[in-house]
Amino acid sequence: MAEAYRIGRMVEEERGLEGYDGEVEQPVRTGDVEVAASRLGGLARWAQETLT
Repeated sequence: MAEAYRIGRMVEEERGLEGYDGEVEQPVRTGDVEVAASRLGGLARWAQETLT
């Protein structure tokens, strides 16, 4: 997630856009990467348990 947010911030700077992570309802520029990583981890566990 840290890498995804880093890339998102680069795109924001290059394009003058504002990114938003709708999954955790926070802006990319000031968002908490740990919150996003935790959410992604939960989704990954659910997918592994449910879809395999």
